[in-house]
Amino acid sequence: GETDSPYLLKAAELFDRTSILHDCEIEWIGAKDSSGQGFNTGKGALDKTLAVLRANPALLNRRIMLLYDSDAKKANADYEKIFVRSVPTNPNNNKVKAGIENLLDESVFRSEDYKTTKRLKDNGDIDSHTSIRKADLCRRICSLGLQSDFLGFVPVLDLIEEFVKS
Repeated sequence: GETDSPYLLKAAELFDRTSILHDCEIEWIGAKDSSGQGFNTGKGALDKTLAVLRANPALLNRRIMLLYDSDAKKANADYEKIFVRSVPTNPNNNKVKAGIENLLDESVFRSEDYKTTKRLKDNGDIDSHTSIRKADLCRRICSLGLQSDFLGFVPVLDLIEEFVKS
């Protein structure tokens, strides 16, 4: 997702692992439309990227790792220059069990990190949906830069380091 790269870069900085980032680039697969809404992102975008690159390996001039969220349940796989890996689950975060936010310490989540939208249905019912304000949360947590908030990222840094060194 869009916040994966800032989180990973901050975690590498906090754990003195920035040397691994000199040998790789961390990029988000996706884009934003004119309203700022993300599209062509997530598991589906990674699956399509994998399919295109496997069908057209000549497009690659270097090795690439496609890193899926743990909840995608994607098995590790190696295809010549393409390496598929999944982020390990952080068992210490029971508040957010999916996505990159699962790697954060669960104590970081505050009520202001959530937004609630309500929709009036034709029958008069009101549907309510509460979601994490992911970009705002990422900015706040990365600006605080507390190592204790990022302990769940260490196994991901290990994955990246293994990839870089292989």
